[in-house]
Amino acid sequence: MFNSAYQILNVIVPLITTPYLSRTIGATGNGIFTYTQSIANYFVLFAQLGITNYGVREIASCGDNRDKRSETFWNLFAMNLVVGIAVTVAYFIYSLTIGASQLFIFMIWSLWVIGSVVDVTWLLNGCQEFKIPMVRNFCTRLAGMFFIFAFVHTENDTWAYVFAISAPYFLNALLVWPFIKHYVDYAQPTWQKMFRHLKPNLLLFIPVIATSLYTLLDKVMLGNMAGME
Repeated sequence: MFNSAYQILNVIVPLITTPYLSRTIGATGNGIFTYTQSIANYFVLFAQLGITNYGVREIASCGDNRDKRSETFWNLFAMNLVVGIAVTVAYFIYSLTIGASQLFIFMIWSLWVIGSVVDVTWLLNGCQEFKIPMVRNFCTRLAGMFFIFAFVHTENDTWAYVFAISAPYFLNALLVWPFIKHYVDYAQPTWQKMFRHLKPNLLLFIPVIATSLYTLLDKVMLGNMAGME
């Protein structure tokens, strides 16, 4: 039921918000949003490094073996955390230098980048627990829509539109953590076990980044040509 409701919500929300945003923040605001989101999305992709697919596969392969699942989870998360911290630092450096003209917007998008680092929804998916993420996504998506109508009224409110997208994503990532105790216990990660997962993870990441380069690069190039850099 929640899956159907969420799919319907995903269709309805853009139908409601797109005309409203076109009238309020206009072409300029939408351009800034799309340009900065495309750049932030590159950092999100590198921060996750294919963990959303690889993590699900590895957790699922553990079956009902809780000890093995716990060890796999914490080593995967630790590996992703190390990579994610490095990518987040790179994102802030980019925002303060190349992206300085849109610094405030990029700082708000940092919620999205950080959220992608700590998001462990792949654990629940690997355990075939889909209801919790679905209910969570439904509630935060709805909250984001209401936030848009409450705070986005002019072109100067583009920041609020960005916040309405990035904050729910960050909140989604945090809301998973209270549930992980039902699926794993703490297991001390080791460097050897952590980076044993790096190569196969990268193999799944390559097609993801290749596709994203194709779909996002045009938006970044248009933004640069329009003088948004």
